[in-house]
Amino acid sequence: MAKGTSIMDVRLHGGMGSKFSLSRDKHTNSTIYQYCLNDEVESVRSYCTTAVCLPGWSGKHCDQKDVETPESDPVTSCGENNGGCGEDVCVEVGDDVFDVQVKCNPPDEEIFKVPTVKPMSDWNYKGCFNKMHSSTEETIRSVESCSELCDETFYGIKNGELCTCANIVDNEVGADRCNKKCSDGLSCGGESFYSVYASKVSDIFLNRQFKLAKKASKSIVVGCFKYLELEHKQNEKDKAHCLDSCKELGFPYSGTGNETCQCGRDIEFKDQLNKEQCKEPSVFFLLSDVSPDLDVRGKPTKYNYCMNDRIESKKAYCQTGLCKLGWTGALCDKRDCNTSDGACGEGMICVQEIVNYVTIAKCLCRDGLASVGEFECKGLSVYAVRRKSRRGKKFLFPILSSNFLRRSSPYGKISLKNLLYRKETEPQPELMQSPG
Repeated sequence: MAKGTSIMDVRLHGGMGSKFSLSRDKHTNSTIYQYCLNDEVESVRSYCTTAVCLPGWSGKHCDQKDVETPESDPVTSCGENNGGCGEDVCVEVGDDVFDVQVKCNPPDEEIFKVPTVKPMSDWNYKGCFNKMHSSTEETIRSVESCSELCDETFYGIKNGELCTCANIVDNEVGADRCNKKCSDGLSCGGESFYSVYASKVSDIFLNRQFKLAKKASKSIVVGCFKYLELEHKQNEKDKAHCLDSCKELGFPYSGTGNETCQCGRDIEFKDQLNKEQCKEPSVFFLLSDVSPDLDVRGKPTKYNYCMNDRIESKKAYCQTGLCKLGWTGALCDKRDCNTSDGACGEGMICVQEIVNYVTIAKCLCRDGLASVGEFECKGLSVYAVRRKSRRGKKFLFPILSSNFLRRSSPYGKISLKNLLYRKETEPQPELMQSPG
């Protein structure tokens, strides 16, 4: 046996003990098998998984000193030497740019295949709302006839027959309030509520502060991948030109990276990375949706992958193609009410509704309140009017009206949550009749 070597019994990845000849130096008992899992301190760090070397070491058996990465320096980037992950997938995790580590995920054994994306339905139902910012209404018989009347972003039907076109909608409530049907059997609102559908136009308007939000004509990022395959190849090296070219050809998706351009409907991907790792120039592939579907607040409803979230990507559960907690589906575009309450915010609840023969899961406000923001609730605005009950006693009843904000009331808004009927004998001013 050569000088400076010895025989040691070692175990690799849970296997049976084997004898290897180990080289020694004056600093360590052995210069090989410097796996992070063998170190009590490093093994608990986020980067440490199977077969990953300690910082400062590399090679298949972690037996080579990495002169470019001193042993004392933590690995904070996947940019060089794949973050020390070897053949694994390097992912950068951290709460901010000043607290970044690397995590090594094993490469995917199989390619993820997303089913062909179906074109957007003509009846792109958005929800049941109390308010549409419009002053005109037309009598219709079907959802289709209403859509033909409107050039605005949204069209809605109230009480089974009244069509309204608007660029802004507000006050979302449960689908049970839109209990009327049109002649085609589709949801057509309620007595004071609108079944709202999205028109085939590009602009989505924010429902608060009346500011223009994102345009659907702009692309959004689906994810960053080591492997990406779409069915149509384009001779475009510039990312912006590639996105435009794919959209002009009628493809919903574009893949850019490594000076290539792909377009398509069928998506195949493998080994998902942080979105930030696809910043140009990059050898990885960025998948983009060039015609995204947005909600009424101008936010995308798809691609809630955990790897796209800096916080969630550092958690142990997060791997390629997995959704953030509360989401499900191949494109992470459906809320999972059975997990984390569908990622709904405080004061809201994930509810499954059946509308137009389709089950929809969405976040709605509790206690009969209306949603006025992504996670903000309030009581519905009402008018108080004088009516008689069956027993002849006079009470005040709330009457919901879509016209409420188009006229001013000297008595202000009344919250439905706090409104209780009062006897006519109580002192009160003369009441204004509802214009609805």
